[in-house]
Amino acid sequence: MQCCHCKSWNTKKNGGHRYKCNDCGRTFVEWINSPFYRHRFSDILISFVVMLYIFMPPSHIQTVIFTMFGKSVSEKTIRDWHKKFHNLLFSNIPLHLPANQRVRLHADEKFINVGGKQGYWWSLLDEFGNLYATIVTMARDLTSAKQLVRMSLVKMRKLGVICDAFVSDGAPAYIKASHLFGRQCKHIVTGIQGKAFWINGKFYPKITNNDAESLNSQLEKFLAKYSYSFPTLKAANDAAKTFQCLCDLKQNFRACAEHRKSSQAGICELQTIEALNFPNNAWS
Repeated sequence: MQCCHCKSWNTKKNGGHRYKCNDCGRTFVEWINSPFYRHRFSDILISFVVMLYIFMPPSHIQTVIFTMFGKSVSEKTIRDWHKKFHNLLFSNIPLHLPANQRVRLHADEKFINVGGKQGYWWSLLDEFGNLYATIVTMARDLTSAKQLVRMSLVKMRKLGVICDAFVSDGAPAYIKASHLFGRQCKHIVTGIQGKAFWINGKFYPKITNNDAESLNSQLEKFLAKYSYSFPTLKAANDAAKTFQCLCDLKQNFRACAEHRKSSQAGICELQTIEALNFPNNAWS
């Protein structure tokens, strides 16, 4: 273990998780460089609370933590942990994409209440359900649309994804912002009914913007947790990050379930279930 004070490797155990440096004579714990250092609760409990915050309100989390760990945590502490450790724990959730790495993106915005005024919750996702960017602004203008597209481009470049088509409801901000995707991207204006389009030599009989509308229905359930209102723009964008994380986790769970069904291990497991006359829904 390297000494955190003099950077020497001449250290030894000094009881429990504590070490002592033979060069400078100072002691330290092994997680001194950890972001959880000097917290009264363990890193496992804090990580568990941050995960639960995505799925349930703080009042319910308090009951779960007291039942499982016998610890009392205030709602303010739960929110503070979420703000501090959210990006650390959920910044690198992988997306499951098609083999050709070419996607069709759908964008839409939703009205919300921010500080007693009307705000806009912007979302951009592909046809497979992967959410690339989400942001909250106070105006439905070109600047906000470009910010949404630039956020998605950062993630797309990191994953090596190329946008074939950008589907929107035809708002002027989307039309102008679509140029940021490059010349190879075709901007498509359509609604719920859908239209037929040619994209890069391939014919699509019906393309709709229902993917974005479906995301809005999920967002409705999420916003009910906050009573559809936020005190400040920062609080709204913090909630947007939480919603982004929730969507990424759902996509991972869905992809893992599909892989499990198609894998040889999953097939053998199903055959075993049938041989033992167990119902399929008895196995998670």
